[in-house]
Amino acid sequence: MHKSKLVGIFKSLTYKEIERLDAIVHSPVHLKNEKLVALFDLLKSEYPQFDETKNSLEREQVSALLYPQNNKADTALRVTMSQLTKVIEDFIVNQSFLHIESNNYTQILLRSLRERGLMNIYKKELDEAAKQSTVSLEQSCPQFYHDYQLNLLNFDYNINLHNRDHDSGIQATLDSLEVFYISSKLTLICAALTRQKVLDEKHEFYHIDDFLELIQLPHFQNIPYIKAYYNLYKLLREKENAEQYYANVCHILEEYRAYLPDATRRELYVALINYCTQMTKMGKTAYYHDIFDFYKILLNTNIIYSEQKTISPHHYKNIVTVALRLKEYNWAKNFIQKCTNLLPPDFKDTAYNYSSGALYFELGEYAAALDCLMKTEAIDSFYGLNSRVLLCKTYYELNELNTLGYNLESFRVFLVREKTLSKTNNLAYKNFTYYLKRLTKLKENKQTSPEKLQHEIAQSDQPLIQKAWLLEKITALNTTNPRRKSS
Repeated sequence: MHKSKLVGIFKSLTYKEIERLDAIVHSPVHLKNEKLVALFDLLKSEYPQFDETKNSLEREQVSALLYPQNNKADTALRVTMSQLTKVIEDFIVNQSFLHIESNNYTQILLRSLRERGLMNIYKKELDEAAKQSTVSLEQSCPQFYHDYQLNLLNFDYNINLHNRDHDSGIQATLDSLEVFYISSKLTLICAALTRQKVLDEKHEFYHIDDFLELIQLPHFQNIPYIKAYYNLYKLLREKENAEQYYANVCHILEEYRAYLPDATRRELYVALINYCTQMTKMGKTAYYHDIFDFYKILLNTNIIYSEQKTISPHHYKNIVTVALRLKEYNWAKNFIQKCTNLLPPDFKDTAYNYSSGALYFELGEYAAALDCLMKTEAIDSFYGLNSRVLLCKTYYELNELNTLGYNLESFRVFLVREKTLSKTNNLAYKNFTYYLKRLTKLKENKQTSPEKLQHEIAQSDQPLIQKAWLLEKITALNTTNPRRKSS
């Protein structure tokens, strides 16, 4: 049952959702279906771990439990599982309706009032909605769209119904449409540019010069959301004055935080983190401190979490990585202990094993690190890549050089075939395997001049991950065996 649709959906529920669902399942509507209630109670007892090493959710055992002495128990179980799945799906849909944005609710209400011919009530509600929209601090694309829709309704009311001789509101409608269009396009362009730096994606931006000229008008630059994303665009697009645009985005995030919704602030901080990460791959290690600071802001303000109060597996991994890079070992350990249970169920084991392995590695407990890494599954490309890197480093530290050689060759072949990474990222990993292979030869005394390799790595302007670690290992070889140094 662990791989069933029912269990998969059940795992996604929060504690609060299960409490609400419990009340529904145990209501008179469903109590008459005793088997459905019993199956729900069984799943609830397994939540949230759903330990696959136990056999409590094996189909045979569940069938025997719910349908003893029934020669068609398996069929009966499938029917009950399907029924319970439908109950949960209906619950999820209802929860979504309960969380409909107030903006959408308002628009639906207004249109319904108008269709019913309740024009006096319609006008009052429209004016009130416009007033609330004016004072709203939630400046983002959904709000801009809402403003446009309200202006459109007002324009339609004035032109077609009652106020043909008064201000039509068409200028306000055009202005709000422009704001919505600019903010939406700018957001998508920034997302595309960010992905281009990480993944091998290409995008075309039509009429971009005219678009950028329009954005620079004072009217649009006075809107914090557009101002923030315009500076982010410049940061991602232009190498010149990058530091200034970087500082601008940071300043806007701080100065206008009351005007930017949590989701927008999260997106902007993540974009800055991605930029900083690319800078670290170019050897600019000072950016690690900025990444760490940004993540602490996201954690301390609770805006890093999803609506389900979960944390992205990628953020989780990145947070641990940067904390360890800055030697914040106790902080990293506390984070792993606190936040592992906030991961999506399918990622918990892999994320925990990888992060624990990384922590053990930094503490010099290489055998423990290897044990954790061997349990880490490559559930996506980034966990897979980073696990490979850490595994290679661990084999080096354990002096298991033959095993390391096999892993480096396997890694090299993998990177040749890998097509989703950007060329920059792919090259950064390829260079790591190349230099680690040469470092291994040094360690095996097959090369006698470490200075050449050290100088080559230090002076390289090519993308290279683990540059500092490689240089550290060369220095360590020279320290432990001075005879390696060339005369």
